[in-house]
Amino acid sequence: GEPNRTAGMPILKVIDHSNFSDIAIIIVRYFGGTKLGTGGLASAYSEAANSVLKSIKWVEQQAKQEVKLNCHFSQEHQLRYLISQLAGEIIHIEYSEQVELVASLTEGTDLSSLTLYRINRSDD
Repeated sequence: GEPNRTAGMPILKVIDHSNFSDIAIIIVRYFGGTKLGTGGLASAYSEAANSVLKSIKWVEQQAKQEVKLNCHFSQEHQLRYLISQLAGEIIHIEYSEQVELVASLTEGTDLSSLTLYRINRSDD
C-alpha cells in the first residue's frame, strides 16, 4: 500500500473538481525503483487521474422506458421493424401462444405506431 492520503485522496479531488458523476478511476502503479515521497506520489496519482479524465469521450445518456408488446407470429417481423425505426432495442422475447417481447425505447417516444400491439409499460 501507499502512505496515507497519497493515492485515493488526490484521485478523489480530481474527480470532485471535474464535471463527471458516477465514475471510478483505477490506477495501477508499478514501482520502478525511485522513491517519490508522499508529495511525489500524490502528484503522480493526480496527474494520472487528470490524464484519464482528459481522454474520456462524452456520451449523452437518454432516459429509457420499457414497453411490453404482444403480437401474432405473422406480425413479428413488422413489430421488430417498427421498434428499430423508433431506435429501440429488444431486451427480452418469449414465444408462447404468441410473441411477447419487451423493448427499451427512449422515454417520450411516440408509441402510436405500436398501438396495434397490446402495449403495457413495464412500470405499470
